Amino acid sequence: MAGRVVCGAVRLNADVYFGCLAHAFSTEREEVMGLLIGETIVPSDDGDGVRGGGSLGGEGGAGASSAARSSIADTTVEISNLIILSRVDKRKDRCEISSQQLVRATTQAEALAAETGRPLRVVGWYHSHPHITVWPSHVDLQTQEQWQMMEPTFIGLIFSCFNDAPDRTCRMEMTAFRTAADKSRAEIPVTVVALNQHRKSTLEALSVIPQTFFQEEEELFRRAQTANQSDEALISVHNSAVYTAAVCRLLDQVCAPLINTLTARLNRNRRLISSLETQLAEAKHQERNRSGGQAHSVYPKTGSNTNPFSEEVRPSVEAASAPADLEQTPTLVHTDQDGDETQSPSHSPEYAQDHNSSQGY
Repeated sequence: MAGRVVCGAVRLNADVYFGCLAHAFSTEREEVMGLLIGETIVPSDDGDGVRGGGSLGGEGGAGASSAARSSIADTTVEISNLIILSRVDKRKDRCEISSQQLVRATTQAEALAAETGRPLRVVGWYHSHPHITVWPSHVDLQTQEQWQMMEPTFIGLIFSCFNDAPDRTCRMEMTAFRTAADKSRAEIPVTVVALNQHRKSTLEALSVIPQTFFQEEEELFRRAQTANQSDEALISVHNSAVYTAAVCRLLDQVCAPLINTLTARLNRNRRLISSLETQLAEAKHQERNRSGGQAHSVYPKTGSNTNPFSEEVRPSVEAASAPADLEQTPTLVHTDQDGDETQSPSHSPEYAQDHNSSQGY
């Protein structure tokens, strides 16, 4: 029987990598979590990869042959989008999501697949490790194993952040993993694919980060107020103060850095557009100059751009061919048979040459 497909390599788009980092660095108090959308590439018999779609619970993607599904090390997961999730349980060493959010994420992946025409689906999850190592904990391995039971190619990403290196610089580490058969950690090689721009879907995901945090704080504040059944004024003031401090912290540590980053990128894009417009204007100007020079060079025989039939040169042509010139030319006197003398213009070689040259026009 054909074996079940597992992931052998991960290709992560740079804008998704940036979004995961922005989410991970948004808080150092608790872990954050999200889902990854992409597609699997399973090697086929003819050497070309088969891109698999489907949903959670599939066996390596629709369209893959039994020979393709038996491959293990050559299967690649391409990650092209991310989904920011709201946490049900916020802790320093773990985070949880609801099943409703998983259903909404699957629906969002299907919508992206219909929009792009690609077999996109939920292919993995990511979470942060603030102030701890990048290696997955036993809880992470158990969670990953549960995902793999529904989807064998499901992968996990961990972003370790807020760790100080020996030289007191901030250090960030990332790893891709899955749970092996012996419940141990199995690392997967990751390649970050460079892109020239952030896509719209990634920018929309970035805008969801502060909204998600605000919704979480509002939900905590609502629960705290509901729990205050005695309606104690001091408790209400305390809850309001905690909520206000949390909102101010989000504005300072989440919204402001994100706005500054996107503003800097917007200014960079504007400078790039201005530079390209300047280069385009210069290219058009040079093209007009070249076209203009060729348009005026219509009289190659004269070696100049002056029309030889223009008014400036026409008088000399008329003077060379006018009868008045004949009166000024040397004459020859001869005697005919009757003894009468007659005069005729000279047909010397010089005159013939001048006359022929004037007729050349």
